[in-house]
Amino acid sequence: MDDYKTVHHEGYWKVVGTEEEPVYGWVGYDVCNDCGQKFSDAVQMDDHLLWELRENGGRGSYHHEKEYVQTGTKTVEKKEWVKPYDEKVKDGGHWEYK
Repeated sequence: MDDYKTVHHEGYWKVVGTEEEPVYGWVGYDVCNDCGQKFSDAVQMDDHLLWELRENGGRGSYHHEKEYVQTGTKTVEKKEWVKPYDEKVKDGGHWEYK
């Protein structure tokens, strides 16, 4: 007669792939008080505000705003739950019972 023993395996999360997930964050930028244009950098802001002040009758002023936007993505693992199972083990081979 064969000698068997039963080994218990706990459940676990098995990685079955990956997917891209959005990443959000606060982004700040300067905005023209006269026309509402958003500035991507200080040079663009200076040029625009001088133009507003000199040629468009504006005040040449701005304010700072922040908004919560998607700033990129990250790769996350997709997982599935593997239920606990018992395995019968025999010298020279084994069989799994799930």
